[in-house]
Amino acid sequence: MKKHIRILNVILILALMAGIAASCAGKPENGEKETAAPGNTAATESEETGTRETETGFAPEPGDFVVGAMRDTSYMVHRGLFSDYAKETGVKIEIKEYGSDRELIDAARGGEIDLAVGNDLVNLILASEGSLLSLEPALGGLIGTGEYYDSVLEAGRINGELLIAVPHFRLNRMLGVPRGASEALGGEIGTMEEIDTLYDSLEKGYRATGVLDNYELMIDAGIDLPGRRVELGETVKVWRDFLRKCRADAAEEADGEGGSLRNAAGIFEWAPEEELPFYDIAGQDDRYAAEGGPVTRFGSEAIFMPMPLGKNHSFGLYTTSGAVPKGAPHAGGALAFIAWLFSEEGQESVLKGDGGNEYPFSIPVRKNEAHRWIDSFSQYGEDASGGEKEDMKEANRERADAYIAMANRLAASSQNFKNGILSLISLRTADEETRKSQLGFISEDANPVLYRYASEMSGTERTPGFLEEGTFDDWPEYLESYVADYLADLGYEVTKAG
Repeated sequence: MKKHIRILNVILILALMAGIAASCAGKPENGEKETAAPGNTAATESEETGTRETETGFAPEPGDFVVGAMRDTSYMVHRGLFSDYAKETGVKIEIKEYGSDRELIDAARGGEIDLAVGNDLVNLILASEGSLLSLEPALGGLIGTGEYYDSVLEAGRINGELLIAVPHFRLNRMLGVPRGASEALGGEIGTMEEIDTLYDSLEKGYRATGVLDNYELMIDAGIDLPGRRVELGETVKVWRDFLRKCRADAAEEADGEGGSLRNAAGIFEWAPEEELPFYDIAGQDDRYAAEGGPVTRFGSEAIFMPMPLGKNHSFGLYTTSGAVPKGAPHAGGALAFIAWLFSEEGQESVLKGDGGNEYPFSIPVRKNEAHRWIDSFSQYGEDASGGEKEDMKEANRERADAYIAMANRLAASSQNFKNGILSLISLRTADEETRKSQLGFISEDANPVLYRYASEMSGTERTPGFLEEGTFDDWPEYLESYVADYLADLGYEVTKAG
């Protein structure tokens, strides 16, 4: 176990160095700019867009607009979407990049940008404080048509108003579960407590493999921005106890600390979103059998389902959401772009990804386009002879539809926010020498809250990590304080549990 803890600490320290180094690339004065030129059309400033305000909000009218995004998150912004739209419409799109969440949210509040993208934390805060325009004029008519995943569209409805656009998404995490086991629990697992019950029902040799110590998911589960609450206490404790149990069982199956957790036998496992969530894993059972491992007593088939976030069967979406701030000078142009994103042409652009790469790891919200994405993974459903299963595409579609129908909550996702939490955990569990070497990588401008917390650790003893034996009781309160202080630095006050 100690070896795994040392490895975890090394991974967290590397995350600290990579995340903070990226956030220290320099602070732009007014945001760094680039332009998506409209193909052969001259990239010149347009005349006043003539945005019209209707009874339900601003009307979408094609025209120039300004995008606000975080620097070093090109993969989240998907610049190919702006390029395709500019070529199709002839409008000019200016992209301003910002070095911190605070700079981006200040730009949105100050009327510097027309469209905030790629930062779900900022968009959720703006929505929750009433600083966004309604998207009903652009998207209201899509819900209930049967052509879109309504649950994903509705995830952008905050406090009763449709304020955030989710044109493509990923499910936050998938959980591999023996089919028979899930059916014994009623066919749906929606809380960590139900997962714990399912896990305990499995025989000792058939339990977790490939367990992920995913702190980001743990934090997501304890934050309710629209409700202005941070409740990490119970969430952190449940995760700690469950992960300890999983790691102990996996280490035992892997013949002690010398074995690999991912090579342990069993079928109950985590699947991160960058892996393929919809394929049948019967082939893994064949591998276990060939290597002399057990085959689950629930049968050879397993199903994947979304990992729950928090209470009440809530399932998270990682997205590259878009939102139009109140005071945006070219709101009509931004709304027109959002409307295009959900059209057949826009969803085709989502599907192809940047640079023409087919099928990126994000799913279009229009069902017929999403099914093309899902169908592309049928190659992973092969029968024993190596041939493709004829029913795999249809089975994957049905399975995906069932999962996506449960996806109903936006995660508070921000690279700076998440990197700060990982860094904080790493620093608190590190020795004094390691802390001193890492403190120099932290920029007070990019993340003043992390800088203050890290500075206050100087001269203190290292704190045992989540999975170590030792003091744990203060971890939930400590992380709650950091999250609340981080949000307060963005001008958003929340209530900590207790």
